[in-house]
Amino acid sequence: MFRSLFSPRPNRKPVPQKTRLAFEKLEDRATPALAVTPLGAGLTAQQMAQSLVGSGVTISNVTYSTSNQSSGTFTGGTPTIGFDAGVVLSTGSAAAMTATSNTTTLSSSLGGPGDAQLTTLSGFTTLDASVLQFSFIAKGASVNFSYVFASEEYEEYVGQSFNDVFGFFINGKQVSLVPGTNLPVGVDTVNQNINTASYRSNTSGTRPYALDGQTVVFNNTFSVTPNAVNTFRFAIADATDGALDSYVFIKAGSISSPQIKVTNPLRFVYDAKTKRISGYITVQNTGTGDLPGTNYLIVKVAGMTLVNASGVGKNGERYRTLGTLGAGKTYKVLLTLTNPLKKPVGSYFFNSANVTISSTKP
Repeated sequence: MFRSLFSPRPNRKPVPQKTRLAFEKLEDRATPALAVTPLGAGLTAQQMAQSLVGSGVTISNVTYSTSNQSSGTFTGGTPTIGFDAGVVLSTGSAAAMTATSNTTTLSSSLGGPGDAQLTTLSGFTTLDASVLQFSFIAKGASVNFSYVFASEEYEEYVGQSFNDVFGFFINGKQVSLVPGTNLPVGVDTVNQNINTASYRSNTSGTRPYALDGQTVVFNNTFSVTPNAVNTFRFAIADATDGALDSYVFIKAGSISSPQIKVTNPLRFVYDAKTKRISGYITVQNTGTGDLPGTNYLIVKVAGMTLVNASGVGKNGERYRTLGTLGAGKTYKVLLTLTNPLKKPVGSYFFNSANVTISSTKP
């Protein structure tokens, strides 16, 4: 029996289509591993320093001293260090800290010289120093940067004379201090026993890298002379001996100079009952970069006291606590002060030069 080419096809049951299960590789979603590009491996000191620069800052006269293997740039640092990328300076091998287990002991005696400023700072002989220095011009009256200090000296050698030392110097002044203190950040000043809120232990290996302990991310702001040449000096060194290495990580793009403008209230309102004056001061970030984290509006007005202060600093400064000051944004901050004249006053009575912004808690 023949069937016409135009005859309808007989009904057929649909043929099930075979499917293949697809499995996503876990490594496709994994957090990028911590990686280091050492200085000299296609990386120059100029490039290393430039990677740190954010808005409102220009740099020049970059120099680096001691072994190239002690420094470099890194990426993939979020789960371990606390931010993704930046520059690492160390007292040993910068690349060695990418080991994924804290059972790895990082200890490299390079036989390099120490640093006179760090010897003075620590009170011990230093060696294997790693120093990055440059000049900079800031558009604003302040400069900020973010960093983490970490060490293999934790936690066994806390309180010993072997602790490595580091310092950040702006115009020759040491500025890497434990917040709210005059103590330089280091193994003896931030650890499991003292300033514990700023310390993160890794002795149990909870984070996948070799170092046994580190600080939290410190976000610091310091006063500088705007539109003038300033100097920045980052230095780290072994103290007493070359055993057990330490590292300092500086966040990429974090050296910036937000331009913060503070404007007087149009008028203060006098409260006859409380004999206080109140007014909204204007804080404006006129720069292109945020001033991140917690910031502090420090108020010092001769003969007056800030009543609605968020806190009092170690030197008696009263301040209001603010959050991130976003680029191009304006904020109104209420100030209530005692009024020694006990009468209404105009805005001329208040001098905004007595108000400063800082990311470092007073």
